[in-house]
Amino acid sequence: MIRTPPNVEERIRAMMAAKTPLERLRIASRMFATVRALATAGEPVPEADRRVHLFLRLYARDFPEAERERIVGQLTHTSTA
Repeated sequence: MIRTPPNVEERIRAMMAAKTPLERLRIASRMFATVRALATAGEPVPEADRRVHLFLRLYARDFPEAERERIVGQLTHTSTA
């Protein structure tokens, strides 16, 4: 894996620190939108299943199985409500 040189990391950190909170929020929102698009690219997912698909694709490994099933149940319930 290629590691970013420390001097480049410092420059990026300084550039982000100079931005307003709103600018940083906009950047994060655009990044998340890109991740969502990439996570579903090439995989046709019915609209009703999109939230569950994204959750499982992006966060499933972050939760124990019982918690993951509870969250999927809530996502399924809220997407059909």
